[in-house]
Amino acid sequence: MIVIDKVNVFKCLILRRDSRVTALVKHSGNIYRALLRNTGRLYDLVYPDSQVLCSLRSGGKTSMNIVGVVVNDEAALIDTYIQMRSFEKACSRDLIPWLKGYVILGREVKVGGMRIDYKIRRNDTEGYLELKSAVLLRDSYAMYPDAPSERGLRHIMLLRDLRRKGYRAIVAFIVAHPKAKAFKPYVEVDKRIGYELREAVEVGVEVYAVKMYLRLDGAIVFENPNVKCEIT
Repeated sequence: MIVIDKVNVFKCLILRRDSRVTALVKHSGNIYRALLRNTGRLYDLVYPDSQVLCSLRSGGKTSMNIVGVVVNDEAALIDTYIQMRSFEKACSRDLIPWLKGYVILGREVKVGGMRIDYKIRRNDTEGYLELKSAVLLRDSYAMYPDAPSERGLRHIMLLRDLRRKGYRAIVAFIVAHPKAKAFKPYVEVDKRIGYELREAVEVGVEVYAVKMYLRLDGAIVFENPNVKCEIT
């Protein structure tokens, strides 16, 4: 396990989620509106009286970000911006063996009418990589999605098409819950995701799961670049 990043965080208490991307939190007797940089439903993590780790932000209508959710003596890292930043730091430190020798050519690259998180290259081989956040925990599995996802479905189908055109195509799930031991798609909530992932794998799309989570002191722990994936 390696500390890959650090965020200045403090504990808050969730009062209620007042929109898809904001929640009211309590800190030192005061009430604040906090930003959720994660579009998942997060029902099992963000709910009244759950303890969260927040960081200060400046500007906008919110005064802080919700970075993680306390799980016993550790925390699930739910902030997808910090997930991406930590993933990039792991890449720069050559901690991800399945990306060895690759460089990131671009971020949020427009292709096929959508945006893919990364365009990558090693020598003459180019490829595309999409990250997905998996913080839902069921029976020691980190799972994605926690709600039907048209966008996730389209990304998988796009990666499949890119692979057929000769590009390297990767979808990497960020296993961000400290208690998770493996990853699998949550077909009970969106069976199409499971089907399209299987179809994509059959044409050569690579699926990986990278485990990282948050400590209570704000340290981002990079635990495993290749967690077991069950795509059945």
